[in-house]
Amino acid sequence: MLACLLVLALAGLAQAQQQLYEGSKCETAAGAPGICKRLTSCPWAVEEVKRGRRPKICFLQGPWPFACCPGTSATTPAPAASSAAQVAAVGVRGRVAKSKCEEYAEYVFAEVDSPVLMLATERQDLCARSVDPLIVGGSLAKAMEFPHMALIGYGDEPSIDWLCGGSLISKNFVLTAGHCLVAGDREARWVLLGELDYSTEADDAQPQRLRIAQTFKHPGYRPPSTYNDIALLRLERNARMSGYVRPACLYTEPTLRPRAGNEKDELPVATGWGNTDWVGDASSHLLKVALRVSEPAACKKAFSSVTKIKLPQGINTEMQLCAGGSGLDTCQGDSGGPLQVAPKNYSRDSVEPYCMWKIVGITSFGQACGGGGVYSRVYHFLPWIEGIVWPGGE
Repeated sequence: MLACLLVLALAGLAQAQQQLYEGSKCETAAGAPGICKRLTSCPWAVEEVKRGRRPKICFLQGPWPFACCPGTSATTPAPAASSAAQVAAVGVRGRVAKSKCEEYAEYVFAEVDSPVLMLATERQDLCARSVDPLIVGGSLAKAMEFPHMALIGYGDEPSIDWLCGGSLISKNFVLTAGHCLVAGDREARWVLLGELDYSTEADDAQPQRLRIAQTFKHPGYRPPSTYNDIALLRLERNARMSGYVRPACLYTEPTLRPRAGNEKDELPVATGWGNTDWVGDASSHLLKVALRVSEPAACKKAFSSVTKIKLPQGINTEMQLCAGGSGLDTCQGDSGGPLQVAPKNYSRDSVEPYCMWKIVGITSFGQACGGGGVYSRVYHFLPWIEGIVWPGGE
């Protein structure tokens, strides 16, 4: 019976035109409304199989086909924060994110007392320019170089474990991976911003520790599957903006665009406090490494042997991208951290926002450290992010 179901499922899977999940609304081959259910839990679909017919298949999860089961209402409503009205208000994908990027670029400057007697204040440039921001092979990050970096903590004071990374993308929202919402039996409770080396107070840092007020898991995230591995954390209050703490921008292009100049400047950068090798201890100092993004075909091939539990349909290049390999990679503890593109310039005269990193991906999972990693592609999730962080385009 199972073999029969699988044959029919594979034949019917080609009918699916979009990424669907258990509980998603769908349309049967006859045009009737339904929802996606495990085929064996849908009497109508089972009867179709017995008659040698092919029910429309939404997706496969491991060996189990999920069919479009007619005559049932959807049981998994979209979260209120990303309702159709709010998504419509956002309009063009990435429009709000671009606008906010320009707004947050103002935090690169601070009003300070002017030494000139005629002026009360002047604008101080807080941009931490890197002489070597994209060193292939990895290195220690510098103070204020990645002011959007966040550590995510689990447990209660004074024994908080900082086990995941994230990125500040507004005054009170952190972007991270869906699997970072829990660590074992503990939920994410804290965010640490403005940190460089959490093992010492002698580093050049101005840390801010904030409680997490609310978490948003993408409605399509169904662990152990790694699709839609993305989440948002709303902080209890706005973070204080400074040279050490400032939101990053979101990358609003569907693909990475080549940049003129040195080839190294075309490489995105991964950052985190993760392990330096598979069996090594986590680094207490923020690390950075430049990684090459794989072509979609190479990405699919590299992770073709990954268990079907994690990737039921293989790499989905619409929502996932691969980077690293050849000994360069993010590692345990880097989960949830960003893959980002460096500021295109450090000139105030450019049309691009001044001194602003742009987040391309979110660290999801990998093979052995140094073997390459998979990242949730931010562009794919822009409507969902914008609808929650800036509802109504505000």
